[in-house]
Amino acid sequence: MSFAQDISTGPPPPQPIVVMTDKSVYVSNETVIISGRVNQVQLPSNSVSIEIIDPLGGKTSAIVPLSENGSYSYNLDVSSALRITGEYRAIATYGGHNSVTLFMIIAHPYILTIEGKSHPIDYTIESGLLTNITANVQEKSLALHVVNSTKTSKLTISLPRDIIDSQGDAGDMPFTVFANDRQVQFNETKLSSGARTLEINLPYEGQANPTGTWNVKIIGTKIIPEFGSLTLAVLAVGGIVVSMMLRNGVLGFYRFREP
Repeated sequence: MSFAQDISTGPPPPQPIVVMTDKSVYVSNETVIISGRVNQVQLPSNSVSIEIIDPLGGKTSAIVPLSENGSYSYNLDVSSALRITGEYRAIATYGGHNSVTLFMIIAHPYILTIEGKSHPIDYTIESGLLTNITANVQEKSLALHVVNSTKTSKLTISLPRDIIDSQGDAGDMPFTVFANDRQVQFNETKLSSGARTLEINLPYEGQANPTGTWNVKIIGTKIIPEFGSLTLAVLAVGGIVVSMMLRNGVLGFYRFREP
């Protein structure tokens, strides 16, 4: 008769380095806190290298000192350092080992990049998060994706005329606005030679729209690249934004805070 030997391997060894953020989603008036621990401090190396990669591949680096117990912490102000909406990667490196964590930035104003040139889209929203703006050249429209608008809300957006406009032979014409495929009323509250400001009401629909998700479409008569031979690159990719928020369970509890 043979007996199997019970061999206990015990818990796996700790990771050489760990990195995390204090939240999964940040808005423009907040601070990202990147922290972690080195589990085997190797003197004389007493610092951690942190690299932050934005949605377009741009990189920001920092050298962060280690405490005596191997912990470290690094703060970044969203409004000054992380101004692109989308998913970011934070990579912490120590002694040839690295650890990666992901976080989301909802920037304000929203930044569109056109062939390397940044165009801010200024907006305010009373409830929810504006996670994405994309352009449809054929429809001459901008599509805005809003999540977590769980009460009656007002979205105010300033549309630069060099991005999108609505004009006829006699001059300015009203835009056409849809919300979740329904044409909605809006107010044009400001008109200038450089931009037009729209105020769009987003109602609360309870069980019909419990997550407060709105796909808003603004249709004009002109849109880039009709203004020139430019290609529109949008900094935030809607699929990445929404999938990350769903993955972290953000839609159920996150609330927008005004600056």
